[in-house]
Formats: sequence, C-alpha cells, structure tokens
Amino acid sequence: MPKESFPSSYVCDCGKESDHFENTIREIKEKSGRKRQALIADDGEHKIIFYHGDMVAMYCPKEQREIAVINRAKGPARPQRTRRPSISAIGVESKHEETETTMDARIQKNDIAEKLAQKMNSTNEKAEEWIDALIETLYESFKKGRNVTLQGLGGFYVKPKGKTWVFKFNPSQRLRHLFGWSSTYKGD
Repeated sequence: MPKESFPSSYVCDCGKESDHFENTIREIKEKSGRKRQALIADDGEHKIIFYHGDMVAMYCPKEQREIAVINRAKGPARPQRTRRPSISAIGVESKHEETETTMDARIQKNDIAEKLAQKMNSTNEKAEEWIDALIETLYESFKKGRNVTLQGLGGFYVKPKGKTWVFKFNPSQRLRHLFGWSSTYKGD
C-alpha cells in the first residue's frame, strides 16, 4: 500500500520513493478539493493521486495499475476514488478489455452508425438518420428544459442558472460498473 513517509515524500509498494517540495504538495492538495489531481513523481512514471486534500492512490508503472491507499480511520477508499486518473497516456481499464486511450482514439458518429447498421441489419445511411434523429430529439428536450434518461447509459440534466444553463450527466449503474465506480450493479 502506498504511503506518505514524510509530509512531502511518498513511497510506492514497489519501493519507489518520490520527494516533492512542501508548497507543491500543499497546492495540489488544495486543488484536489473537488476534483482528483495527479502529481507526476520525480521518475516521470509514478503518479500520486490526491482527492479531497488527501493522497488516495498511486499509479505504479511496474504493476500497471492504480494502488489505493487505505486510511485505517476511514477504511478502504470508496470505489470511485480508485479509478485511473484521466491522463491520456495511462489508458482506461475495464473488465472487458484494456486499451490505450488518447484524444485521437475517439469513436466518431460514422463509426457508431456502422456498428448500429450491422446490429440492425440496415444501411449506414439509415443508421446515421437514426442517430441524427436521436440527437435532434435530445436537443429539443434540452431546449425545453427537460431532463432525459437513457436507461443503461445515464441521465442528462439541464437547469437554468442566471443567464446561462447548467448541464450535467449522471452515468447509469451499468456504465459506472464498467469503470469500477459502482458497487450496486450486478450484471455483466
């Protein structure tokens, strides 16, 4: 289990020790109040993950995974805190496959249309029409201030806030389970 050996030094399970300036640690702990923050260790490979002002995990390149920190007073870290950080060089781990994820590896609308056409025994053009109709339906609902839930994917929520709108997405339990964020989904 990774641990903090001194106020600005951290040790991985593999024995790698990472030393940092105290003001760097203080700044990243402050930034981690609402969002997970990754601090790249001095070897350039290990990553120390902070959330809510605490170290919650360390990514170890030897084990090629994120190792959670267990705080004895609080118990093991919650599952959503043990996911990999959103750093493009690491990749996404799921129980179905492991892939290297970068911004270039996005699936495009025509790729989805092709897969949809194969599943529905239809043409790519017809599948693209379905996708366009779905997107247009979503836009119309959002314009009217209506929330949309797509079972198995999640909920899209919109609400006016001052002169602008707030848009939120809440992933379904199935989608959370795919990335190891859920403890309630029992399928797949």
